[in-house]
Amino acid sequence: MFSRYNRLRLRRVFRRQQQNAESISYQMGQQLEKHVIRRWAKWDQIKRFVGGWMVLCALLAAGVFVQTRDLRQYYVAPKPVSGGTFREGLVGEITNMNPIFATGSADQAAAKLMFSSLFSYDDKNNLVGDLAESWSVSDDGTIYTINLRPGIKWHDGQPLTAHDVVFTYNAIKHPDTRSYLNSGWRSVTIQAKNDQIVAFSLPNRYAPFLNSLAVGGILPKHILEGVDPAQLRGHPFNVRSPVGSGPFAFADITYDNDPGPRLRLQSNSSFYRGKPKLDTFILQTYTERDRLLSDLLDGSISAAAGLQTEDWTKGANSSEVAWHDITLNNIVFVFLKMTDEGPLNDVLVRQALVKASDQSKIIELLESRFSVANSPLLRSQFAYNEKLTQPKVNIAEAATILDEAGWIIGEGGIRHKDGAPLKIELITQNGDDYPAVAGELKRQWLELGIVLDVLVVEPDVIQQNAITAHQYQSLLYGVEIGSDPDVFVYWHTSQTGPSGLNLSEYSSSVVDVALESGRTRSDLQVRKAKYDTFLNEWVKDYPAIALYQPALGYAQRSTVGGLKYSKINTPTDRFYNVEKWHLNIK
Repeated sequence: MFSRYNRLRLRRVFRRQQQNAESISYQMGQQLEKHVIRRWAKWDQIKRFVGGWMVLCALLAAGVFVQTRDLRQYYVAPKPVSGGTFREGLVGEITNMNPIFATGSADQAAAKLMFSSLFSYDDKNNLVGDLAESWSVSDDGTIYTINLRPGIKWHDGQPLTAHDVVFTYNAIKHPDTRSYLNSGWRSVTIQAKNDQIVAFSLPNRYAPFLNSLAVGGILPKHILEGVDPAQLRGHPFNVRSPVGSGPFAFADITYDNDPGPRLRLQSNSSFYRGKPKLDTFILQTYTERDRLLSDLLDGSISAAAGLQTEDWTKGANSSEVAWHDITLNNIVFVFLKMTDEGPLNDVLVRQALVKASDQSKIIELLESRFSVANSPLLRSQFAYNEKLTQPKVNIAEAATILDEAGWIIGEGGIRHKDGAPLKIELITQNGDDYPAVAGELKRQWLELGIVLDVLVVEPDVIQQNAITAHQYQSLLYGVEIGSDPDVFVYWHTSQTGPSGLNLSEYSSSVVDVALESGRTRSDLQVRKAKYDTFLNEWVKDYPAIALYQPALGYAQRSTVGGLKYSKINTPTDRFYNVEKWHLNIK
């Protein structure tokens, strides 16, 4: 119970609060009357002033809005976003997408998009790890240990392991498989240390070995291990159901599509370098180059690869298409078969042919798209020596050399010796500007009294009759040199004969030793000295005529982004950053 004292105390507190509230209310009324009611009567005097300030504030707000809108481009950067279907066209056909068999341009493009290699090349053409996360080399340079990236999966969700790597290279090594990569792996032993580590054991030191691991792609052991090696080339996996680990996965292939077979690929959401920006990649093949160009120009495809100078000229006026020449680390040669029983067996005739071949006119004919080559090595390689190159064109000297060799100008301006005309047969393939180059050489050599009989055939004929069987007298053809100057396969004696890539059938014991030593030394200065020895012999023996360093003709529509262009080793290296290609910008 409250006491009388407490009740009186609460009553006083309540009265005091009531008085304070009344006082505050009174003061508020006074202030309202003073600052609002009394001043409202003066509105007519101040309304212009207030209106002016309101207009000024409105103008300032409008100015800020306009300035923000106009300067948006300086504060907001365009960013690629995912989505869209990219369509690339190229002349060729899809017959085998397995990376250890793929040789045609379409097959190799498909294999590159679906399968990953242990190594690849970056935008500066430097060798970098792809499936390989790290690696080491033994002190004697014969054992290479590769550590795979963790967590890599095949397109079907199965883990990719070192056992897949071993399976792939053992399949390449098996003679019944008949892989085009077989010759380089016969003496290499491959062993899985565990699921993530694989070791390669070489019989001897081989300096550019890691470059070999950027060729081809790794196959899934869990799908193919039960297949007989002799049956692997014709297995349905290669065309109807390939499973890789690359940026894009097989969706379907349509063979009755107009204008040719069409391969549809879907982005690999678990790709280890990040999900590609493109949802779908369509590889559209063509049998007719004119149709390829027309589809590019009308927007039916997003880009086209393997364009020739003639295509360049026809479509150069299109404002919707950007044209690019992506320099290849290749060289186009005229290989002079030195074992031929005809005139090419004579070093003087070969020397005259070199001095009669004007590369500058060939480059001019090709719209100056390419650069002149004058050596079996590229200018960008550390072993290139500008003092050891083939002689420049000199028609007068070439004529004198042929006169001294007994080839005398006769009837019709053609040179003869012992009653036989100086006639040389040249075979080349239909495509890649080769027919035009062969025609220019024919014109140049005829001025010297040499008849050049040109035979233009399809690429598959070149592969079977020329590359495999060496059935030719001279061959106009381009070969991949790569970033390392190891050209053993093109000039060593062991590579002559059927299926060998020594296309001139050049044989020199000095060259053999130099090439063997050049690939087994790790010190760059020592390697350069060995290659100097090789170059010194090569320029004296004239086994071939180096013409030019070609480029991949590539065109893209203006809607395509993310493509970067640099020197590449093979045409399919254009896909090195394909996961960043995009069609949409936000």
